[in-house]
Amino acid sequence: MDDIPHFESLSHLRLEDQRLVTGSGRYVADLAPPETVHLAFVPSTEAHARITGVDTSSIDSPEVLGVFTGSDLGLADIPGDSTAVPAADFPRPHLASEKVRYVGEPVAVVAAISAAAALDAADLVRVDYETLPAVVDPRASLEDEVLVHEGAGTNVVYRSEPVVGEARDEYDVVAEIEATNQRLAPTSIEPLGILAVPEDDGRLTVYVGDQRPHGMKARLSQLLPIEANRLRVVVPDVGGAFGMKGMTYPEYTVAAAVALRLGRPVMWAARRREHMSGGTHGRGSVHKVRLMGTSAGRIQRVEIDLLADVGAYPHNGATIPIFPGWSRSVSRTSPTPR
Repeated sequence: MDDIPHFESLSHLRLEDQRLVTGSGRYVADLAPPETVHLAFVPSTEAHARITGVDTSSIDSPEVLGVFTGSDLGLADIPGDSTAVPAADFPRPHLASEKVRYVGEPVAVVAAISAAAALDAADLVRVDYETLPAVVDPRASLEDEVLVHEGAGTNVVYRSEPVVGEARDEYDVVAEIEATNQRLAPTSIEPLGILAVPEDDGRLTVYVGDQRPHGMKARLSQLLPIEANRLRVVVPDVGGAFGMKGMTYPEYTVAAAVALRLGRPVMWAARRREHMSGGTHGRGSVHKVRLMGTSAGRIQRVEIDLLADVGAYPHNGATIPIFPGWSRSVSRTSPTPR
């Protein structure tokens, strides 16, 4: 027995706790140099609407360095494809210019020398909308009466048909259940945020609380006018994530693009409302399960219909239904992009 190590010798001491609990942690918002430019986004107030005009003429402040719309930045849309689901017909604009698809979708962005000045100026931007019918229930979305992405011609992002067991005419026992897996929004202590710092040699360093920095670098290098070897992604301390900090948000690419344009550090620190409305949500699905088998308890066939709500833009949300198996994903307009 003496040769068996004690449990205490197998444990590992946590090294970061004292620094974090005593307030010495360094998060994205702690890294901004004095000359940092702050961003405030103009959010959509409509769940589904066409944009008929954006008026920025009321902004008259020396603290505002620029107001940008999608056409100003010239960024290609974010592809709808995720790592597991092809969804080329469901692209996502960095800033909506023709149509909004969820409440809170960024339409324009203000860059100012302080966060307060940026927020004040963003409140002065007026966006005119032609309201369209919204579809907020995944079952209704299947009807395709209201199309979120007209170019796709359907709200169904993808379908997959399972083959589980061989069908027979009769089974001793058939059990059926329909379960709703409620939608949830991860709520970390630190909201979403990014700091993009252009270097003197033309490189760009991005500080972001991200769960997969290599994926972030790969996606940013695809979307921004900068080569991958001139882009560096740094993850400082992260105040929680829960899956929400695993995708490239349009606010990230916009912040980096504005930094490259202005040649100054640019920060976006999401307010809690932005974090909740624009961040990736989870679950939100309806499961119809039918089990068939013998009275002795042996399951001989399984039929599962999973209807998954992946929001206005599929991206990461379309990958989630892959986890439990076969499913149908549908796009809808409100309340979040997923």
